[in-house]
Amino acid sequence: MPDPGHVFSERYEAKKSILSLAKRQKIYRRVLRNVASVLIVVLVFGLAVLVSSEEARAAVRNWIINTYKKVIEFRFEHNENDYAS
Repeated sequence: MPDPGHVFSERYEAKKSILSLAKRQKIYRRVLRNVASVLIVVLVFGLAVLVSSEEARAAVRNWIINTYKKVIEFRFEHNENDYAS
């Protein structure tokens, strides 16, 4: 059991923090790699569906157009009373 009054050296503390940082970065890389893999699979599958189906292309195009219109309407929608002094 370590002595409760023991103080580690600055060199040991620095090495310990660098090692913990490296371990965290390794975990982050693994998670990001998995997320990227899933996104690539979904993207490839989606593109395959869009290439093979005219109805799917039309549905996606209509969805994009409708979403764009909603965003534009929301963005430029304002109330005149908001600017009154």
